[in-house]
Amino acid sequence: MSTTKTIPAPAQPAHRLDRGRVLRLVLGSLGVLAGLAFLAGGGALTWALQTHRDGSGYFTTNTHHYQTSSYALSTESLHVGGMTGALEDRLGRLRLTATSTVAAKPLFVGIARTEDVDRYLAHVEHDELRDIEIDPFRIDYRRLGTGAPPALPTTRSIWRAHATGSGTQTVNWPVEKGHWSAVVMNADGSRNVSVDAQLAARVAGPWWIVIGLFVLGGLSLAGGGALVYSGTRTRAQVTRGGMKMHRLHHLHRRPDRSPGSSAAPQRRLLSVLLIAQLIVILDISAVNVALPDLARDLQIGASEIGWTITGYSLLVGRLLLLGGRAADLLGGRRVFFAG
Repeated sequence: MSTTKTIPAPAQPAHRLDRGRVLRLVLGSLGVLAGLAFLAGGGALTWALQTHRDGSGYFTTNTHHYQTSSYALSTESLHVGGMTGALEDRLGRLRLTATSTVAAKPLFVGIARTEDVDRYLAHVEHDELRDIEIDPFRIDYRRLGTGAPPALPTTRSIWRAHATGSGTQTVNWPVEKGHWSAVVMNADGSRNVSVDAQLAARVAGPWWIVIGLFVLGGLSLAGGGALVYSGTRTRAQVTRGGMKMHRLHHLHRRPDRSPGSSAAPQRRLLSVLLIAQLIVILDISAVNVALPDLARDLQIGASEIGWTITGYSLLVGRLLLLGGRAADLLGGRRVFFAG
């Protein structure tokens, strides 16, 4: 009597959520999204450097008209401090240009610490600029004080930078830490100040900032893509590992494969992934290149341009998460070839 010994196949391991894989997918997706944001910021800054700077390298605003029936115009306190202040203290420079609309009246323009300005204008009737809206242009003033200036502005030593005279007056101020305010008055201290003014700002080495944004974007994309690839590849290896354990007794019948036999498919897969990533970068570049024409044809301002870039980045990020989930459910190969 012969007996047949049956070797049971190893049981399939229960599917468990791989927290490490999920963490890599989440971090990879965030890295890719951050990379897209850095690249979009670099493209937007490149466009701004090429289209919104004058011959001296300043970013300029449009010239607007400001007037008051009082003795002076002043701005709210500009606070420069913290990390931003440290950067502006080394790189920033502001330029204030003002022209009196009354040719017979010489003009005074000065920048001083806010506490010194408040002390000088404590009892002086003047208007403080509270809020300025660009599109459409609108100014909110706040009337302060009731008296006349105690002395002419040129006699005070509080000004860090100032200019006075007839015609156009320009003040160039290297940004410093602290609280600062600008003051515009008639040089003789009389009422009815009326000027056309323009503000400009310059940052030294802006192209290094552009390069830094692009480098950060590229590194974030590369790191995020590697994490996403690692997360998806780990699950595929686990699935194949279970099948190999189930068919372990058939391995001796299969011919050995040389190490180079699987290298070619891996190279092709890497090439396809790199081309797909390049297409994403080209899409972002195309949006940035088209922004000037969009702004001109649609007559939109800088804020709408910023929302265009932000909306594009958010859409790409959402589709990235959706595509990752679809790849988990349907398989990465099917989703990739489906586009």
